[in-house]
Parts: sequence; structure tokens; C-alpha cells
Amino acid sequence: MTRKLFRPALEWVENSLGVPVFPRDRILSAVSGDGVHWERRPGIVIDVKGEHGSEMVYWPHVVDFGNYRRMYFVGSHLVNGHWRERILSARAESGDNWEIEPGERVSPGGEFDSHFASSPRVVGISGGYRMYYSGKSSGVQPRILSAVSRDGLSWQKEPGVRLSPLTGISEYLSAPSVICDGSEWLMVFTSRFGYSARIGIARSEDGLAWSWTVEKGGDLINPGPRLCAANPSPVFHNGLYRVYYSGHDGSVYKAKIYFSDTRDFKTWSPGVECLDFSGPFERAEVEYCHVIRESELDWKMYYTGFWGKHLLSPITSYIYSRKAKAARAGLAADY
Repeated sequence: MTRKLFRPALEWVENSLGVPVFPRDRILSAVSGDGVHWERRPGIVIDVKGEHGSEMVYWPHVVDFGNYRRMYFVGSHLVNGHWRERILSARAESGDNWEIEPGERVSPGGEFDSHFASSPRVVGISGGYRMYYSGKSSGVQPRILSAVSRDGLSWQKEPGVRLSPLTGISEYLSAPSVICDGSEWLMVFTSRFGYSARIGIARSEDGLAWSWTVEKGGDLINPGPRLCAANPSPVFHNGLYRVYYSGHDGSVYKAKIYFSDTRDFKTWSPGVECLDFSGPFERAEVEYCHVIRESELDWKMYYTGFWGKHLLSPITSYIYSRKAKAARAGLAADY
């Protein structure tokens, strides 16, 4: 990820023109009248630094609490020379007037997330809320974990692991979006193997014990000419689910946002591009979207814009162009 380019001791400062030296990831937004054609909203929804002190922010997820909304997001900053990802939150009484809430909602440091806690998704359950998130501990690749809360602010980690990578198929699980129709729980998530990524499907009877069976050609979004499909955000629309996701088209690191429709999470429509990385705060890619359908003509998307304008842009672009070329060569052999 972008933030790994520059290691410790270098400060994330701006020059007299207000242009950051290093690349930054910020949370942005867009609106749509049909869920297909999107228009960026001006400005930044959640910026770096500020009260939370993060040097990168990403993975927004917005939950309606009735008379206000809460956005859960990931903030990353350097601690003793290492990047620390933790789950934070902001609150808005109306519109996008977000105020950062003090403290951390989920902090790394547990048995299964000693290295980081990331990619939160929250669902309502009896008596409160459950958060599914990705956590990594020493010597183990990221897995899907969970925590519960009565008020959405104070969270208690649940014991055990909800979902682990499958040997030989996946190395890294993240971005778990969960749907419950009353009879079955369904999780749509990102499964990474090396530089490649696919969207996987897991099922559960209680939201705690999950089963993930991968069959060739089934239960996965096939990105076609795109090498990766990741970070799903499902929305129910006109009797089917529209799943928005990040797709890498032409370069492993130049992600755009697409959507694909499905009725059964086995058969998918061809992916449709709906947001590229041409905005002022997204010079490298757009990822980690959360789409909300307020009404038939009112759709909102919160997403992460990578980099934006920064002084070291020629260097970062060069480094990633070389990495992308190498990654594409490897993926072509695997897929």
C-alpha cells in the first residue's frame, strides 16, 4: 500500500503552498441519481492529521443511528517506526458535517489483531451491533474477526476467528460486508493471494461460525480483463444486489470503482466502471467504497482517494509503475 513507500523518521509536512511532501490517502464522497453515474462532491470528508492524528485515512463505513450517522474508518500513523492501523469514528447530525469522536473504537493488541485492526463493517444485531473487521497478529496473515457493542461507541472483541484464509487459495482476508435476510447470513469479502484479489462469499447460520467453499467459476466476482476485484459494498436494488468494488484495470495500482449485479451471488453481470481516479485528491486510485441508497434517486458513496497532489509525485509514480509491471507479469502466469 502507498503508506509503505516511506518508512519512519520522515515527517509528513507541507510547504508554504500547502502541498504535502508525501502522498496521502483521504476519505472523499460522491453522489448519484441512479447508482450508475456519479458526481464527486467537492472537498475532503475526513482528512489526515486533525484530532485523530492519522497520516492516512481510509475504509469508510457509515451507519444510521436514527437522529445521527456514524462513520467508522481506519486511521494509520507511525508508532516506533511502524504503521499502526486502528478503527476510529466520526459523527454527523446532518449532511456531511462530520465531527471526529475521541478515542479508538477498536484498537490493535488482541490475540488475533496484535498488528492491526482494519476494514470495519457494522451490522445491527439483537441488543446492539456487531462489527466485522480484518485483524493481523504476529506470524499469521489477516483474518476476519468481530466485536460487539450496545451503543456503537464501546466495543468488545468476540473470541475466536470468524473466517480464515484457505491454504493455497488465499493469504489475506479483508473488507467483510455482511447481509442477513433472516434465515441466512452472507459475507462478501476480499480474498488476496499475492498481488491478485477476488471477492469471496461465505455463509453462516448465526453470524459467528462461517463456511467458505470455493469452486472454480462460482461464488467469486470474475473481473474479466481486470486483474483484481476487491473491497465489496453490496446494495439491495430492484430485487437484486448491486455490489460496488475496486477493480484494477491496466495497472495493479490504478484502481477504479465498478459495480456488478447479482441475484444469487453466483451469477454476476459484467462489471461497469462508475468512478475513476481523475479527481484532485485521487491521483493514483480510488478504493474502499461504501455505497448508501437513501432512495431511488438519492445515492451516496464514501470512498478513499489515494495520494492527491504531492511534491514527490514523480518518484511515487515511478516506483509503483515498476511494481505494477512486475505484478502484472506474475498475475498473467497465474490467471
